[in-house]
Amino acid sequence: MGVLENFLEQGRVSGLSGLKIITDRQKIKELEPNISNDVKATLFAKETCVISPYGAAISIYENALKNDVDFYFDNEVKSIEYIRNQSGSKLFMIKTKNNSAYQPDHVFQSEIVINAAGVSSAEIAKMIGDDSFKIRAYRGQYILFDSEAGDFVKHVNFKLPDSSKSKTKGLLVTPTVSGNFFVGPNYEHISGKDLSTTSAGLDEVKENASKMFNNIPFGKIITEFAGLRAVSDTGDFIINESEANKNFINVAGIQSPGLTCAFIIAEIVSDIIKNTGIKMAKSRKYISENEKNEINNIKNKIETEKSENTDDRQKYEIVCRCEKVTEAEIVDAVKKGATTVDGIKFRTRAGMGRCQGGYCLLKVMRIISRELKIPFEKITKCGKDSYIAKYKI
Repeated sequence: MGVLENFLEQGRVSGLSGLKIITDRQKIKELEPNISNDVKATLFAKETCVISPYGAAISIYENALKNDVDFYFDNEVKSIEYIRNQSGSKLFMIKTKNNSAYQPDHVFQSEIVINAAGVSSAEIAKMIGDDSFKIRAYRGQYILFDSEAGDFVKHVNFKLPDSSKSKTKGLLVTPTVSGNFFVGPNYEHISGKDLSTTSAGLDEVKENASKMFNNIPFGKIITEFAGLRAVSDTGDFIINESEANKNFINVAGIQSPGLTCAFIIAEIVSDIIKNTGIKMAKSRKYISENEKNEINNIKNKIETEKSENTDDRQKYEIVCRCEKVTEAEIVDAVKKGATTVDGIKFRTRAGMGRCQGGYCLLKVMRIISRELKIPFEKITKCGKDSYIAKYKI
């Protein structure tokens, strides 16, 4: 109760409304009918909401493209030097190695470098002589349930950590914007960047989730996955100019709740850049919104009106049966930057349903191969060497 009361006070100081501690069992059950009888109290936060994290990232990426931002994916940073160019100005020279067989290596020059490299951010900082912090990777494993079981959970639910010294917020049981729900994560230090799931880790997630909810439908699991937190040895986010070079800005150790904080972090970094003396000006051509997706409107119209137009029906043929994703949506995703199976998955949900791509994977790969004009066997799940096929099928 003391922890809940502390969180309540923190929330009020931060200006949140709709916060209250509920100890009435009947009211808790009204909020979450499947909540465990062992739950004696909850801090209810009315302003909590759910978004799609990858949907947000993709939307921001597409908006950045419209505003003339260039992206260079699969470019691994190999070295950073601070040099004086021919005109006498000092610049960073960044050499990269492209992990794609079809793209060249690059050398970039810039007045400013923003180091937001996650679990690799300490390695990047060391390239300019900054060893002021260390990063340890902590893995969190999750379990995702079929949308058929989606109404099992009504709200975002956190179980408090078992230890007051824990660096995690605790276990999460929450609905998603897509109608599924998931549970997790656990919290385990690992070496390297291992994203595999383990029996022990998933059992830990199940055990902790079952302390919070009764009769969780584990028979409705459709996949498990893991993510990595970048935990700094400072115990907090690192958002500042490097002591080694004020034009090198570290944005490191951004673990939970990194997504929630992302936009205010961007504003903080913008202020840091201003303090370096770099001239910044608002773009008069800035485009604030993305175009509306007309493909879904057309798809719904065809499904509703049962169009007899042969070209339309072929173009909007369903590729992913579980999520009802059409070929036109996949082609549109490729045109907007998707080059991998996961790139298609996160933009369209093809492969996110009950069969997890068992039906549509080869079809999606054929479309990617055709649209990008790359060999079928060179298509990857998520870049680098995550090849799926050995031969063309």
